[in-house]
Amino acid sequence: MATVQNKNFYEYFFHEIIFFRMNGHLIPRTPIAVDFWKVIGQQHSLHFCTHVHADHIHGLTSTWQDKIYTSPLNAKLLVHLTGVDESLIIPLEEGESHVISMNKSSAATMTVTLIPANHIPGAVMFLFEGYFGRILYTDFSTH
Repeated sequence: MATVQNKNFYEYFFHEIIFFRMNGHLIPRTPIAVDFWKVIGQQHSLHFCTHVHADHIHGLTSTWQDKIYTSPLNAKLLVHLTGVDESLIIPLEEGESHVISMNKSSAATMTVTLIPANHIPGAVMFLFEGYFGRILYTDFSTH
């Protein structure tokens, strides 16, 4: 059986990879957090939701205080499933580029384009463009 740092492959896969994915991702050297609902200072202040499967919205509750950018269908579902204040959920149309301010105190902006993921209704990939270059964020694979 294959091992990764003295762990068998299955232990590694289920503990390290699945656990990590359930908690979303913080994109290094950017303010972008995707499917990540723990506030860690102001380092990651732009929050995005790919889709509303339970493992992608785990930890998101009615006490959430920051804006969430997502698809229009996800926006409706998030209000219903999590109780997050509707005014905090920003629906972005798929296939269009949207300019978003990087933070409250700066004129710096980035562009995000939502691309249908064909995973479940409302699921999207994000194409982020800014000082960090281009990042295509996708959490999906075909089966």
